[in-house]
Amino acid sequence: MSDFRMTDDLEWAAMAKEVRGSSLPEGRKLALAFGWITNRIITHAEKEVEAARALRDEESAINRTIFEECYLPATGRKAWDE
Repeated sequence: MSDFRMTDDLEWAAMAKEVRGSSLPEGRKLALAFGWITNRIITHAEKEVEAARALRDEESAINRTIFEECYLPATGRKAWDE
């Protein structure tokens, strides 16, 4: 397991434990977890896009476009600013 993945898992475990132990309503807990996971996906996608640009990888650029087209309607905001 890479250090990045291990850190990510530790951060998730800490956040999940804190949220589960809080007195927040269940809906808010779910929203926090969803937001955390969504941000991790965006961060990962941004790194993939950066690598694809550096390698001039057209197929990844197409996948990025598909991701953007799905992300905007689902969240009401752009996946990243350019």
